[in-house]
Parts: sequence; C-alpha cells; structure tokens
Amino acid sequence: MGPIFKAKHPKLAEFVTNKMPDALNVVGGFLPEKGALGILKNIITSDSTLSPGDRTEVTKMLLDAQELEMQDMADARNREIQIATNEHAPLINKIIQPVLALLILGSCFFFWYQMLYVDIPKEKEVQLAGITGALTTLSMGVVGYYFGSSTGSAAKQKQLDAMMDK
Repeated sequence: MGPIFKAKHPKLAEFVTNKMPDALNVVGGFLPEKGALGILKNIITSDSTLSPGDRTEVTKMLLDAQELEMQDMADARNREIQIATNEHAPLINKIIQPVLALLILGSCFFFWYQMLYVDIPKEKEVQLAGITGALTTLSMGVVGYYFGSSTGSAAKQKQLDAMMDK
C-alpha cells in the first residue's frame, strides 16, 4: 500500500493490512492515490472472507475517507470565493485558477483535435495519446471542480448505501 494512501487514510490502511491481507495481492500490493477507495470498495464487496461486522466497519471508514475528500474540495472552492471577493487580493490571485482551468481545457481540446484530424507520424502517436489522456483526466477534474459531480456522487452514495445494507 502506497505511503501517501497510508498517510491520508491511516485507519483504513491499517484495517486493510490486518483484516484483508489478500486484498493487497489483488491490486499488486499498491493502491494508487486516485481511485484507491473505488478499488477497495470493489474488493470489499467481493471478499467472502470478511465478516458482516468487518464489512460494515471498513465501509464506514470508506465513507469517512470520501467525506474528507469532498470536504477538501469544498474548502478549495471556499478559498477561491474568498480570494475572488477580497478587494485587497492581487489580481493575479483572483484570476490564476480560472486561467489555468481554461488552459487545461483548451489544451485538452487542442490535443483531441490533433489526434482526430491531423496526420501524426507513427513514432509520435503513443506520446500524443499519453498527453491527451493526461489532459483529459485533468479536464475531468476541472469540470468536476467548477460544475460539481452530483451525478457521480449520487451513484457512489447509492453503491456505498447498498454495501452498508449487505
């Protein structure tokens, strides 16, 4: 299990290490920073060795971890609002986040255009695809930050509620 995951979710990391040691073999002994909670949720629902009590306990830990991540995003939004509405904040502080968001989105569209409509030398296709994938992932984060991801959050909540009922 990665050190960043252990630092952000120590109780959950300890539980998985002690109660679900085989889970680490399923994901190769390394849980990525992003998506780790989703991987754990899938493992929990398919692990027949977990008792109902352990399943409930780890599910509550997952809910707590998800709540912390959502609170972190809300704090970032509130910080941006405070800076934007502060008359003493320098202009660069007020515009840097939206400018970076527009650059990420614009770059993503540019690279998608390149992939779809421009003849690319074969030796550059893999590099272009990697950059486009990375920018697409960043763009999803930008859109989620500015417009929210209520549909995804509602679906996650339904899945977690269903896990709690099992």
